[in-house]
Amino acid sequence: MNNSSNIEAADKQQEVKISDDTDELHTSLGKELHEQNTTSFKDINTSSVISRIEELEESFTEEDASMSNVKDAKCTNIKCMDSDTENTDKLNEITSEQDVRSNAIENIADINATEGEQFSLLTEFQQSKVDKIRELLQSSIVDVAGLQELAVQEHGFVTDAVRQQVWPRLLHVDNVPPIPLLDREQASGHHYYSQVVLDVERTLKRFPPGISSERRKVLMDQLIRMIVTVLKRNPDMHYYQGYHDVGITFLLVCGEDAGVLLLEELSLTHLREFLQPTMERTQRWLAFIYPILATASPALYQHMLQSGVGTVFCLAWLITWYAHTLSHYRHVVRLYDFLLSSPPLMPMYVAAAILNCREQQLLAVECDMAMMHHALSQVPDDLPLDSLLQEAKQLYRQVPPPTIAEKVDHYLLQQKQQEEAEMLEREQRKAAAARARDKCKPRPHVSWASTLATFVPRNLYTVRGAGAVAVIAVVMGLTAFYCKNQGHFKMLQLPW
Repeated sequence: MNNSSNIEAADKQQEVKISDDTDELHTSLGKELHEQNTTSFKDINTSSVISRIEELEESFTEEDASMSNVKDAKCTNIKCMDSDTENTDKLNEITSEQDVRSNAIENIADINATEGEQFSLLTEFQQSKVDKIRELLQSSIVDVAGLQELAVQEHGFVTDAVRQQVWPRLLHVDNVPPIPLLDREQASGHHYYSQVVLDVERTLKRFPPGISSERRKVLMDQLIRMIVTVLKRNPDMHYYQGYHDVGITFLLVCGEDAGVLLLEELSLTHLREFLQPTMERTQRWLAFIYPILATASPALYQHMLQSGVGTVFCLAWLITWYAHTLSHYRHVVRLYDFLLSSPPLMPMYVAAAILNCREQQLLAVECDMAMMHHALSQVPDDLPLDSLLQEAKQLYRQVPPPTIAEKVDHYLLQQKQQEEAEMLEREQRKAAAARARDKCKPRPHVSWASTLATFVPRNLYTVRGAGAVAVIAVVMGLTAFYCKNQGHFKMLQLPW
């Protein structure tokens, strides 16, 4: 097999690894099955969650800036650095013609290839990187910081076979007892079950295009049970649309048993703010995009701010970790390599890097909210993902969340005041329009006869009642007068 065919097969194999046998996944993860873990979202040790997040943040803020400054890098100036990358990009162009914007695995033919066969199809650079990852995994004390550094480098963790081992390590669930999944009957009793089913049934494009309908139904059933199991174990979690996009990524890479562990752990840490009863905390996270963008691209920051486009355009980016937005499976798992190795707010830094990459294109868009929102919603398929992740990490070092928290609060306050002012203005316009309609409404001339004719029927029962009362009053008055003057009546010698 020549070198180009090796590269082609390697790139395809990298995108399609899904194991039909979950027992093999457990073996590769080195797990031992134990009794059910009953920790709930409500009773979770908050200090442990905070320490996990702080650990990720420290790995970014304290690390020396060893990479070159890519702050001013634009999409038009980014070129491939070696022949392997060029060959991979050419192959990606070929495979992207099939099932464009399907967000699916492009080739399902090599699904049953062994890990050894996958490794033999990799390029020399990719094989070298896999060897480095394996060395870190096999050490007595796993160097998590080393894995995090490899995640941001080119190709991430390279293959799904490697991801099956690394992702649980990054989230510290590699030695956690398994979570028994609810069966379909148990899951159907949960109050979010119907909504989960509807969302999962709309995710057909996230499944491999060459998969059989029977296999797809099995995966959909596994995904539903994964999600409902996590929600039932953590009753304080509130399901949101897009949560299933995260779940299906874990399912396709790691299978249901490892996937449910990853989904629950991520829900307790990185996704925690999105599973609240309201979107208040999510909206605050979205607001980080503007202070970050002000550093990355001041001109684009001002342009977007003046357009009034807000932050809704990047909602799906944040809450699904771009799984609902990116067109190709290989891009999704590559990005998950990076985000699983990063602090929770890193998706917003990735968003700023994407916008900065598209700076010239977006500056050319008319400063109008609708037009800007449409342009921002169209994420290109040819983004230089590796370079963008490097830039996102650099931005995180330059403006970490604590340094821009005050600017975020100021932005949210301005938005609230603007919304209140707009609401008041709308109410005033409605009231003015109502007054104008009343003033301009013609008043026809009405005669006293027609008024009386209108009044009498409407008040007929009232008039009858008043007449009856008057008659009774007169009779009572006459009776009283008669009793008082009975002698006078006798003098008149009236017949009665």
